[in-house]
Amino acid sequence: MTPGLSRDEWVEKLDQLGAKLEELGVSAHIVAIGSVPAMLLGQPGRTSLDLDVWKPSSAFHEAALREAAEAVGLLFDPKDFVEPDMPYLQIVRPGIVQVGPFEPEAVDQFSSLKISRPPVENILASKLCRASEKDIEDIFWLAGQFQPDISKVREIVQTFPKQQRQTALENMVFLEAFSPTPIQSATSPTMAKLQEVTPVHPRDHHDVQTP
Repeated sequence: MTPGLSRDEWVEKLDQLGAKLEELGVSAHIVAIGSVPAMLLGQPGRTSLDLDVWKPSSAFHEAALREAAEAVGLLFDPKDFVEPDMPYLQIVRPGIVQVGPFEPEAVDQFSSLKISRPPVENILASKLCRASEKDIEDIFWLAGQFQPDISKVREIVQTFPKQQRQTALENMVFLEAFSPTPIQSATSPTMAKLQEVTPVHPRDHHDVQTP
């Protein structure tokens, strides 16, 4: 079984986290990137141990968020080894991970905790930088579900530093298979052909750029 929390389990954790923040008398705005936004949007069968928090667009008191997270069973921004079944919040800054410029879009409110996400085009651009097996699955689902503006994704990728930009542009093939109208299924001829394509990966796959 793939380790990680399901959508419903993350919703429960976020509900607990928001209630704890309210108990502490503080509020927080988390802009989630990575896999959790797609899960909250309804991606079936996806699990994740971590919720990636995009630091530049989020607003929170770090000590209070840490206290609240640990109180509800979430590690806060671990830097070393993480137990394989221990969920955590990961604070992510620009570096290896790139998202591009965006205005956050609201996802949900859990008491004193607001969860937002980047637009789908930014999420896709970010995932094209790494293109792990799970990232490719996420790209297929997001593209099929939301029919993104592929030219906008290209514009976002062009704002990335050279290494991430080159990697993302080479991986655009996984996104360009989607036309503006039909939703591709995992068993369609296009998807079968794409499964033969080897994604380009950056030299370093760490999701976190430490300060």
